[in-house]
Amino acid sequence: MKKTILITTLCAVVIIITGSFIAVNSKHNEIKENVKKSNPEVSAIESIRGVGGWMEPTSEYTLVVIMGGQTYRVWTRGDGELLDKVVIE
Repeated sequence: MKKTILITTLCAVVIIITGSFIAVNSKHNEIKENVKKSNPEVSAIESIRGVGGWMEPTSEYTLVVIMGGQTYRVWTRGDGELLDKVVIE
C-alpha cells in the first residue's frame, strides 16, 4: 500500500514539473515571436527570462537580443513592444 502511494505521488510530481516546464517554454517562445514581429531590427534573440521571483506571476520579461550588430538587454511585457533597452558590452 505504501509503495503504491509513493509511486502515485512521484508520478504526480513528475507530471506537474513537466507540465510547468512545457508551459514556461511555450510562453517564452510566444514572447520571442512577438518581439521579432514588432521589432524587425532584432536579428537574433540570445536569451529570455521572466522578471520576478519563485511562484510570482510574470508580467515582464528581459531578453538579450542583437540589433544592428550590437547586443542589447531589452524589457517587454510580452506583447513585443520594447519598454527599455541597454547596450551590453
